[in-house]
Amino acid sequence: MALFASTYCLPSAAPSNLDVQPSSISATVTRSEPALILIHGGASSSRMYKDMLPYLLNRGYPLLVPDLPGHGRSVSLGPFTFSRSTPLLHDAITAFKARYQPAKTVIVGISLGGQAVLDLLAHHPNIADAAIVSGVAIHPPDDKAQGEVPHLPSSQKWTQIIIGDVQAMGGIEKAQALQAESFAFRLGDGGEGIRDGENGLEWPPVLVVVGDKDTAMARRDFDELSSLMRAKNDMSKGTVIQDAWHNHSIDVPERFAELVDEWVKDVFCAE
Repeated sequence: MALFASTYCLPSAAPSNLDVQPSSISATVTRSEPALILIHGGASSSRMYKDMLPYLLNRGYPLLVPDLPGHGRSVSLGPFTFSRSTPLLHDAITAFKARYQPAKTVIVGISLGGQAVLDLLAHHPNIADAAIVSGVAIHPPDDKAQGEVPHLPSSQKWTQIIIGDVQAMGGIEKAQALQAESFAFRLGDGGEGIRDGENGLEWPPVLVVVGDKDTAMARRDFDELSSLMRAKNDMSKGTVIQDAWHNHSIDVPERFAELVDEWVKDVFCAE
C-alpha cells in the first residue's frame, strides 16, 4: 500500500530533502509554538515551500509539509481529487498532532492547496485551530476572470523545480486534468465544497490572502470568500499582499512567512 508522503520539520533539525541547510536554523523545539501544516499548490510539490521553511523554523514552528495525492512523492496516490486528499490530510495531521502534541495547529494552503484546506475544514472543522488560504478561486472561469497560468518565477532554479514537478505527476495532460478538478471546486450557492462544520462544530478563524497581482480568478473571488469565512467565524478576515503574484512561498517567501507569523500571533493572543 502506498504511503502519503510528508516531511516532518522541527526547528532543531532541517530536512535535507528540501535543501534547507541546518546552519540556517538557530531555534530550538518548543511546544508553546503552534504547529504549521503547509499545503502546496497544484502541479507542484512540498518543495514549493523550501525557501520559506528557514524563516518559519527560525521562529520556532514545528512543520508538516505533505505532498498531495498525485504530486511529488505521493504521485502513486493520484490522480488528485478532493475526495482523496481530505481523508489523507486528516490522517497525516492527526498523526502529526499525536506525535508532537503542539499547543495549536494552523493549516496554510496556496491555490489548489487552499481549496484542499477549505474542503478539509468543511469535513473536519476541528482538525485545526486556525487556517490561511491564499490565491483561492471558488467559481469557474467566466468572462470576468479566465483561467490562466500563474506568474512563473524568473529564476532558473525554480523553473527546473516546476518542470520537474509537472513531469513527476505525468506531464501536461495530468496537469490539465488537475486544473479541471480545481475549476470544479465550489463554495456557496448550494455548491459542493463549503458548508457548516460537520457534527455542529464551528469553523476555525481563516485568513484569506490574495496578491494584488494574483490570478484574475483569485482576485475576483477574494471579497466573496473573505465574507464567507467571516460568516463561519467572526475572527476571520481578508488581506492583500502588495506587489505579490500567486505563489507567495516562491515569489515573496520572507514576507509570506512574516504574514503567517503575524496572523498566528494575532489569532491566539485574541483568545
